Amino acid sequence: VSEQWRRILRDEYDRTADVVPNGIDPTRFPPPSQEVRTALRGRIGAARGRFVFLAVGGVEPRKGSVHAFRALARLRREGIDAVLAVVGGHSFQDYTAYRDAALALLPELGLTLGEDVVLLGTVGEAELGGWYHAADALAFPSEKEGWGLAVLEAMAAGLPVVASDLPVFREYLVDGESALLPPVADDAALARAMRALVVDASLRERLRTGGLALVPRFSWAASARRHRKIYAELRAGRPAA
Repeated sequence: VSEQWRRILRDEYDRTADVVPNGIDPTRFPPPSQEVRTALRGRIGAARGRFVFLAVGGVEPRKGSVHAFRALARLRREGIDAVLAVVGGHSFQDYTAYRDAALALLPELGLTLGEDVVLLGTVGEAELGGWYHAADALAFPSEKEGWGLAVLEAMAAGLPVVASDLPVFREYLVDGESALLPPVADDAALARAMRALVVDASLRERLRTGGLALVPRFSWAASARRHRKIYAELRAGRPAA
């Protein structure tokens, strides 16, 4: 799904591959009513203007959850009133130890579980779409990703994004134009990026516009067209990768 994975297959498994990026359906999460948005924000104590960072994927090492917690703590110490709402959490791997250790850090960081960091768990389709539209920004400080569908889903909902400066994200994101990309696992840099989103409305609008412009390039229709082209080449006699 990315040049990064093409390189991994080549270097670690001695296999060649074609790249077909993942796609999204930009109509999957239609905007909910204002009443729904207000109700969702009210559930996490943000109905009256508190800035909401959305995290998608639960609390796990790959998502860089600890870095999001530490960055949020820096913002709170500066007097910035923000909350981190975390959706998701089910995984085929057991991240209980990491999750417990990450949550145990909250008190010493000056954060309160359920107030500053709210775990929403696995949610249904409609509620996930509601959060994409109700939040103010996506915080996605991953340490490793194959592609990062949540980034494009958030952008399709008009949500500005702060992600990590991972090679896979640099394949389709431009720092300062379509997202903010602080260095991986750099809590201070992540906090600076998150602070910029809170205080700079023009930056949020620029990233929102840049993200929306990017979305049409990564539709499932575009993915299907690329697959068809590869299949046609194979039928015409090109050796299979």
